Amino acid sequence: MTADQSSSTPNHSADDSKNIALRAFFWTIALLLGATQAWIARLTIAEDGLSYIEIGEAYFRGDWKHAINGYWSPFYSWILGFSLRVVHPPRILESTTVHIVNFLIFAVSILAFEYFLRQLLRYKNALSIRLRREKLITLSDRAWIVLGYGLFLYSSLNLITVAVESPDILLSIFLYLAVGILIRIHLGLASRVTFVSLGSVLGLGYLTKSALFPLSFVLLAVCFFLIRKPLAAAIPSMALTLAAFVIVASPFIVELSVSKGRPTFGDAGKLAYAWYTNGDGKVDAVWHMEFPDDRRPEHPTKKIFNSPAIYAYGSDLPGTYPPYYDPSYWHSGVVPHFDLSGQESVVKRSIRQYLELFFEGMPFFIFGALVLYFTSGNLRQVLLQISEHWLFLVPAIAAFAMYGLVRVSSRYVAVFLVLFWIGIFLGVRLPDSKQFRRLMDVVAVSMILMVTIQYSSNAYSMVRALRNDYGAEQSWQWKMAEGLRRAGLQPGDKVAVVGYAPSAYWARLANVQIVAEALSERREFLSVTDVDKMLTAEGSLKPDVIKAFIDTGARAIVANNVPSNVSRNGWQDLGIAPWFVYPLPR
Repeated sequence: MTADQSSSTPNHSADDSKNIALRAFFWTIALLLGATQAWIARLTIAEDGLSYIEIGEAYFRGDWKHAINGYWSPFYSWILGFSLRVVHPPRILESTTVHIVNFLIFAVSILAFEYFLRQLLRYKNALSIRLRREKLITLSDRAWIVLGYGLFLYSSLNLITVAVESPDILLSIFLYLAVGILIRIHLGLASRVTFVSLGSVLGLGYLTKSALFPLSFVLLAVCFFLIRKPLAAAIPSMALTLAAFVIVASPFIVELSVSKGRPTFGDAGKLAYAWYTNGDGKVDAVWHMEFPDDRRPEHPTKKIFNSPAIYAYGSDLPGTYPPYYDPSYWHSGVVPHFDLSGQESVVKRSIRQYLELFFEGMPFFIFGALVLYFTSGNLRQVLLQISEHWLFLVPAIAAFAMYGLVRVSSRYVAVFLVLFWIGIFLGVRLPDSKQFRRLMDVVAVSMILMVTIQYSSNAYSMVRALRNDYGAEQSWQWKMAEGLRRAGLQPGDKVAVVGYAPSAYWARLANVQIVAEALSERREFLSVTDVDKMLTAEGSLKPDVIKAFIDTGARAIVANNVPSNVSRNGWQDLGIAPWFVYPLPR
């Protein structure tokens, strides 16, 4: 590091010691809220979490054929599989164990964000040294700590949440580390280890979520333009970064490509494009010519009844609910293609979602930016000031664009929203005076207060949930499992579902597998299209429907909110309203 670079990146140990109490306050709030979310959600597992758990188990029992998965990335599964293998909890405590793991991942994400924030303050203070010559100031360290942790808490606990069994919190760790490393490269603080670390972190991020594969190349491009060396001198550093990325990511890519019989880094993006752009947002658990390319599925499910449409899944894949264990298997043969009208529809929907996310979900940050920029200068000058911080804005905008072409979800873009707002607020320039320093601090605190006020109802709901807390044996999914046992189902039996089947953790608790389904996007019995055609006039199931279910190997049918005239005809209450079971003859 040169003398000039050293002078532009002052030591922060003194400033950090002054702000340690403020940091500790946010760490405490984060840990308390994260632990509360994890505890409240500890009694259930959603559909994504069920797949990650069962894929993780496949890895740790050595079932490589079924562990390598084209849809679900492996790293989160590895963590869950390892944790359950080590702890080996009874099934009733399995979901609690998973949420404890989620909380521990969240705790690590606080450390990753703290690393990122420290590098951000170095970046900001180097900027402040330059602005001081122009008699200008930007946000203080204290204001950045308040703003930074406000963004972190909002994105992690409101947009992603610890309650959801998804890899997004885990991915945030690698994104914060990667951008923190990029800041060090920008400041001229990089060594060979720095570049190797960047490639390794991006590789781990890809293993966490395949969407980071294309975004990694955006971050690598940012890295290239940040290196303060001639082209010939920059190439070795980039080679180190790329080599580290390949070493970490390529073993899984090779295994997955061999498994699929074609080069691939993952099929999640491909299927999302086919579902939401080519398929007009219609996502079925099975593929039966929904897409206008006239292709046939390579692994079709068996349609056992036409009206209503009932499908059997057989034993092609393991898992409590096979269609969701690996959607890329059931949709093998889908070829996404550009569709102007479909793409236009998706982009319009994405724009509406982004506007809602910014203006309804984050109005407080818009308010703060407008107040500060209204004070700081004309529009052209403001845009120039913001563009200086492209290091933060380019990855954010690239992610917004990528998801905007397919599907926008708040948890997908949560970290990129943090980077976007940091880039925006770094552009603030105000005259160096006590009055403007105070204004910046007041605006930062005001934004956090507005966040707190807006989401105080969420906090109240969390407190109420804690007061009404109950044991795992009283959870609705555990009660369903107990009801199935009382109805005579044995571990290893197969069942069918009328209605929405993916949220099937109750079936795992009962150790049964779902092998047939009357498809619906909602749970209720009556939500199934043409469901009345499987009934006789008095409400009983038609004999040919019963036979079709029996032929799949199912020993019972499970349904939600069965109408009274139907439930009187052979259905049994599972003991948790409004779920019913219809035992089938053996």
